[in-house]
Amino acid sequence: MNHQFANPAIDPAVFTVTAAEYWWTSVYQANDSAKVWVTNSGGGVGNHPKSETISAGGNKRFHVRMVRDVNAPLSVQSHFADNGNGTVTDNLTNLVWQKVPLPDSLTWEDALLYVDTLSLAGYIDWRLPNIKELESISDESLISPSIDPTYFSVSGTKYFWSSTTLPNQTTKAWYLDTHFGITTYDVKTSRHQVFTVRGDESFVNGVVEGKASKETYVSPNPFSAHLNLERRL
Repeated sequence: MNHQFANPAIDPAVFTVTAAEYWWTSVYQANDSAKVWVTNSGGGVGNHPKSETISAGGNKRFHVRMVRDVNAPLSVQSHFADNGNGTVTDNLTNLVWQKVPLPDSLTWEDALLYVDTLSLAGYIDWRLPNIKELESISDESLISPSIDPTYFSVSGTKYFWSSTTLPNQTTKAWYLDTHFGITTYDVKTSRHQVFTVRGDESFVNGVVEGKASKETYVSPNPFSAHLNLERRL
């Protein structure tokens, strides 16, 4: 999925555009084998009944896009490591996460301001994760929360903002719903919770969305009349 494109959220220069509304994955919903995880043409990830597809009598177009491993998939002994300083390292992506998310809910703009001023574990380069990074810590085998509470201080269903704006609806941004782990979007004036991350976002995202130098920080984000460039050592 490429969230710089809309309907479908794939790069048309690389993939053939079809009439698909959804694409099947091989993964069932954890507690209901009648539902399967899918990606949708808008760029979201969710769990849908198998009966919704046209071939089963439904009215939605579920297609298949096959994949194969050219190299052996990356394997690690433990997905996460608690660093003992309020942060957790994802050993698959090398991203470092805030262990305890901010308890208050914020608008998307206020979430960006919060991460701009956050100092945690001796670091000040925290940022709002993009939607693919948020997906990478969600576990479809877990429910409410879909984020492993062994490592992260998350309970129940929460909505966490991402930094990813919809390309065709810039007043909206993507978020992760931890009930099952679906990704969807909301207007930026809504209030959701915030998980911060630090590290190279190109590892998870493939196509870097708005990546700047690791030493250069832009605020406010997004900007209108002016912007500030700050260089941190």
